[in-house]
Amino acid sequence: MSALDDLFAQGRRPFILAPMAGFTNSVCRKIFREYGADAAVSEFVYSRAVLSGSGRVLEKLRLDASERPAGVQLFGSDPSEMADAALKVVEEIKAFGGEAMSNGGNVADFDQMVEMVAKAKEAWGGVFLTAKKKCGL
Repeated sequence: MSALDDLFAQGRRPFILAPMAGFTNSVCRKIFREYGADAAVSEFVYSRAVLSGSGRVLEKLRLDASERPAGVQLFGSDPSEMADAALKVVEEIKAFGGEAMSNGGNVADFDQMVEMVAKAKEAWGGVFLTAKKKCGL
């Protein structure tokens, strides 16, 4: 059970800093945690970039102890690619002592998102998982 699971099990509604591109870097996450956020989530990390091993992207996966519990916002549109990238992200986070994961599948098809989340959950095991769907009008 992760630290976030513990918060929900206690009946709390945790305050989690949402990911914002170009804003929720390590310094931002530390400030929000210092001022009461229960957890924070990184900027978006593209699944294909994770699989390519890009140093800049992998740096976003480094979560300092003062940021935890924290997660990484992984995005993409291919369910298998997302699952593979998710597994790599989980390995990287665990290497740094992290324990949370946020998955944002930015896809138009709800059924595809469900498949993506199912594959990610299967690959990740007991890692905390969230998903979001953007709807355009």
